[in-house]
Amino acid sequence: MQDLELCVFKNCSNLESINIPKNIKKIGDERLEDSGTFIGCSHLKDIELLEGLEIIGNSAFEGCNSLEEINIEKGNENYISKDGILYWKHKDKNVLLRYPSGRKNTSFTVPEEIFGIDEEAFCDCNYLEEIKIPETVFVIDKTFDYNGILYDKEKTNHIKKNRKFV
Repeated sequence: MQDLELCVFKNCSNLESINIPKNIKKIGDERLEDSGTFIGCSHLKDIELLEGLEIIGNSAFEGCNSLEEINIEKGNENYISKDGILYWKHKDKNVLLRYPSGRKNTSFTVPEEIFGIDEEAFCDCNYLEEIKIPETVFVIDKTFDYNGILYDKEKTNHIKKNRKFV
């Protein structure tokens, strides 16, 4: 087995930690909107992904509201993890792929060297109140809910896009 199929761990709410075996090359399907391999694993706190992993599907960690760290083994050609945050290597630039939604931080600054932000990077991040985005980040593809526009927690007031989203 080289693939963890779609929704294979769906709603395994007692799963707290997992180490993906070395032979796994693919988690979900990057072409499908809802390919959440770990969708609904509400108690998953950390995940270790190994060097040989080639593909992480869209929505892989959707509903993992306790997830605090996503770690990638050094030497992976496609992904890196910095401080438990998942990034996709794209040519000579990196894209922020997933900020763990269980982190209790209220503020996050996107690193200067990041080129873009994936559309589900901050999905379900209920603790974040402030996201600082440097001028170097110019690809933001549907990153925030409600058609890419950032709203307050009640989703009633539009917050102006001013590159810091403060």
